[in-house]
Amino acid sequence: MLSHKLQRAFEETHYTVHHQPAFTLRIGQHSPELDALLQASGHDCAEFITACNPQGQSPGQKLWSTRFRLG
Repeated sequence: MLSHKLQRAFEETHYTVHHQPAFTLRIGQHSPELDALLQASGHDCAEFITACNPQGQSPGQKLWSTRFRLG
């Protein structure tokens, strides 16, 4: 279960959809832009995938550095 602090952080985050034009999704808020994109593409639902840390738990710096190596 998420702490109240972490839940609030997720809810306050702006999730950018890199589409033309770009738009922002927010947890618990309706998105007319997403509705329009779904309708234009002939779909009636979508799934939003974020970083791989279930329940927002940090796996520690060593694992982060191996998971997300740049270059």
